Amino acid sequence: MSTNTNNAGREGPGSETGSPHLTELVRQLKLTYRQAGNPSYRTIIRTTSIGLSTSTISRIFTARKPPKWENLTELLLALGVSREDIKTTWHRLWMLADNEANPLTGTDNAGGELLPAGRRPKDVEVCHRCGAWIADTALHTRWHAGVARVEMPPNEQKPVNVARRRR
Repeated sequence: MSTNTNNAGREGPGSETGSPHLTELVRQLKLTYRQAGNPSYRTIIRTTSIGLSTSTISRIFTARKPPKWENLTELLLALGVSREDIKTTWHRLWMLADNEANPLTGTDNAGGELLPAGRRPKDVEVCHRCGAWIADTALHTRWHAGVARVEMPPNEQKPVNVARRRR
């Protein structure tokens, strides 16, 4: 007699984390799992490129903390989620949950770039104060002014241009 040991559709100990963003991430993941037809974990494992284990998949569905981004991405791809949806919708959900679980504090060094040069879009401007990618210089300058509650010195008004990476 065969029994299904998948817990993706069931409420488990990790379903109520006290973290609204993690709870929403897990809820959306369970809905996606259901929309994919509730595939067995073995079926999911066969379709992933990094070889997720059944225990890793189970921990993602009963998360007490946000899963590793790479593992979540592989699981979503195995469930038929498009790379575009992963980049837009799912990454935002994951970032909210991860930021809630591991908030950056005032003592964290935010100076410097957030990603190495090889992982940035070409010709992006990077703020030398916080490392953020800048799409709107005036808006970003106002943001820094609001955070610091003081106007930025004129020499800090322009972001640093990043040189193009040669191939």
